[in-house]
Amino acid sequence: MMNAMLMKDIGVLEQEDVPMPEVEPGGLLVKVEACALCATDIKLLDYGHAAIRYPHVLGHEIAGTVNGRRVALAPTLSCRNCWLCEMGADTLCADKKTFGYHWWGGFAEYVAVPRRAVENDMVIPIPEGVSFEEAAIAEPLACAVHGQDEVRPRPGDTVVVIGLGPLGCMHIAVARERGAAKIIAVDISPSRLALAERFGADRYVNSAEEDLRAVVAGETGDRGANVVIVATPAKPAISLGVEIIAPKGRISLFGGLPKTDPEIRIDANIIHYKEASIHGSFSASPGDCRRAMGLVGSSRIDASAFITHTIPLTRVRDGMDLIKKGESLKVILKPRQD
Repeated sequence: MMNAMLMKDIGVLEQEDVPMPEVEPGGLLVKVEACALCATDIKLLDYGHAAIRYPHVLGHEIAGTVNGRRVALAPTLSCRNCWLCEMGADTLCADKKTFGYHWWGGFAEYVAVPRRAVENDMVIPIPEGVSFEEAAIAEPLACAVHGQDEVRPRPGDTVVVIGLGPLGCMHIAVARERGAAKIIAVDISPSRLALAERFGADRYVNSAEEDLRAVVAGETGDRGANVVIVATPAKPAISLGVEIIAPKGRISLFGGLPKTDPEIRIDANIIHYKEASIHGSFSASPGDCRRAMGLVGSSRIDASAFITHTIPLTRVRDGMDLIKKGESLKVILKPRQD
């Protein structure tokens, strides 16, 4: 038997002892040492998902051990056969499977890794000197890495990040690692702005109190931002991101809008006459996860800086409350911590 936090229905999460997961031939059993909380976990608990069958175990940012080896898991397996996978867009595969969605995830003492996941390089060695907690950060960091592959920040660029939750802060770190000359970090929450200060952006802007258009114009000599990353599900932030873009600039829509209200109004002439481009991004491939782990293992990005709280698995609701209130960056769950 093992301890797990079971999602029994929408909004229902209870601690229970459950049988150890069955491991298919060629698969692996990972002893979970750390599982990072994601805002997506909260959304799944609050609204459910078509892939979830109850009872269910959430959690997809997982690090642990298998046969004495320290490993982290890339959470998503694509089919590798469809036209999207063949063109390298495996994050868009319609038949992908993900821990915490299609398979039981990391809100438990153990997680079973299917054979196909092992064969497709989803089990990633943790480099020496990287803790389990830091290794669990590699998956969300990979999403920032993947997102910036789309908008390609270059050395010398000015990058504006709107929305300073955990992923917004990761975008600051990745943009700096890629050589951005100036990073402007933006939010309307004083607590978010304060938490983000540790990542060393060149300018922090509360856009509820300052005119971001004027700030960007002043910081760039009226050129605008080369890259704008909108890491928040807020319509005004998207419109504002379009308004501050430079000629030939790139905009990343990294924060998805609610499915019930996804439409926005933007000045399309800005995109047209500045020859700017808008990109979407929301996930990461196993290859992205390996690259992110390499950034952590080489100390090019300090994963520990994103961790604000480490709590027992049984206090997962407390961790979710911290995220909802904007009082945390990454919250780490420990299955065997009292």
